[in-house]
Amino acid sequence: LAPGQVAVTDVNLVNVDIVGSLNVGALAGVNGAIISRSSATGKVTGGGEFQGNGLIGGLVGENGIRVDSDTAYGGTISYSWAFVDVTGVGGRFVGGLVGYNRRSSTIIDSYARGAVSAVSPDPEFGPVDFTAGFAGYNGIGSTVARSYSTGPTSSNGPDLGGFIGLNDVEEAPAGVVSQSFWDTATSGQLTSDGGTGESTTAMTSIVTYQAAGWTIVAGWAPFQPDSGVWGICPEVNDGYPYLLWEYAVAPCVVPDPDPAPAPEPTPAIPRFTG
Repeated sequence: LAPGQVAVTDVNLVNVDIVGSLNVGALAGVNGAIISRSSATGKVTGGGEFQGNGLIGGLVGENGIRVDSDTAYGGTISYSWAFVDVTGVGGRFVGGLVGYNRRSSTIIDSYARGAVSAVSPDPEFGPVDFTAGFAGYNGIGSTVARSYSTGPTSSNGPDLGGFIGLNDVEEAPAGVVSQSFWDTATSGQLTSDGGTGESTTAMTSIVTYQAAGWTIVAGWAPFQPDSGVWGICPEVNDGYPYLLWEYAVAPCVVPDPDPAPAPEPTPAIPRFTG
């Protein structure tokens, strides 16, 4: 696919079971174009006992593509999500949505809710590093914005984060992670190389996202990239924000705007004593 060509839109995969070694994802191993309004549930397993295996993500293994030492194309992921349990066995760069967000690539308005784990039986032979609930690695000149993760995250290697394993700032332009969050309670991680850790209470409150400048509504409205991207209500997605395109009609319970007044209490019968 040519750089910038729309590769995937409105594709939703259910109960996937993907196994591989390098560049492993439910929807794509490598994305050098655009993925939008797409999702996956299920499980993804990748890695192996060889140096270089990995780049494993719930939706995409590697966002962005390196053609050769002189040529690379950035990938874009927007309005997408994964509820995929991701396992790296002796593999590097493991994330709930994306394993590796390559140089000059972009992820916006997306979320990951699956469990993420990376384990190496022999860390010297097959190391695991760069593991996180959302993206294992965010590269130079790459952007992650208005996104979140919630899944339990673990690794027996370095660069473990609740949201981002490593945000590369070694060269200019530095990788940027903004307006993004992870749940410190459900992830089991208090630190990340990007994003803001919040309690479950804060993660399920619209106030958190309004303060960060998200386009979010209480309840539901038609999806509009410029005016309505996110919704939030207790009945959907365990109370975490969801993307408005996920539903064609309102999934939330709408409070009665004009509830019937409470009945007047019956006045007590006065008692007379002689």
